[in-house]
Amino acid sequence: MLGGGPAAIIDAMYSPDGRWWWDGARWVPTQARPLRWPWVVAAVAAALVIVAVAASAASSPPRRAAVTTPNAAPAVRDGSCAPQPCANDNYGWIVNVNGLRYDVASGSPFERPEPGNVYVTVSVTFTNRLNREEHADPFNFVLLDGAGVKHAVSWFTSCPLWAGVNLTNGATLGPKCLGFQATAGMPTGLTLVWTPQFGGGDYDIALG
Repeated sequence: MLGGGPAAIIDAMYSPDGRWWWDGARWVPTQARPLRWPWVVAAVAAALVIVAVAASAASSPPRRAAVTTPNAAPAVRDGSCAPQPCANDNYGWIVNVNGLRYDVASGSPFERPEPGNVYVTVSVTFTNRLNREEHADPFNFVLLDGAGVKHAVSWFTSCPLWAGVNLTNGATLGPKCLGFQATAGMPTGLTLVWTPQFGGGDYDIALG
């Protein structure tokens, strides 16, 4: 038996010039030896790919199944209210309007509307019947006048500005004065536009 362990046995299978190897029965040219190492390399590479894919799958978060829900009905935005003029948002956030006055005095000699305009005032009262707080604010209103122009809130001595507040369930606020400018000589066709929720749409409250 040749000494030197497995490496020596493998080396002993080849002739000193490396051109022949012993297959156990006869000497065979080296180029005729069956090619086994490429198959071993391919098998090892395939095994490494499988291990890498398994590790990736184990580290990835589980995929959630898609959840389908029936189409939700659009939210109800307004309900009935009385007495008119008024508006009701979500069946419970209500504003009532009264006391329209057109071409009113400012209450101060130093306060005048822009040329071609007059002052207009209305009173608003808020009621919250919802199970959440709602915000009452004078800047949620504009006045659409008879000429088709929308005016932001104005404040003057006879209709001072008031601070916005939150109303809890069952609370009321008002009457509170809202003052605007409007085109002179057009007392009809006035509309108070209320936007109670940011991006939630407008309510047109006809004033006459």
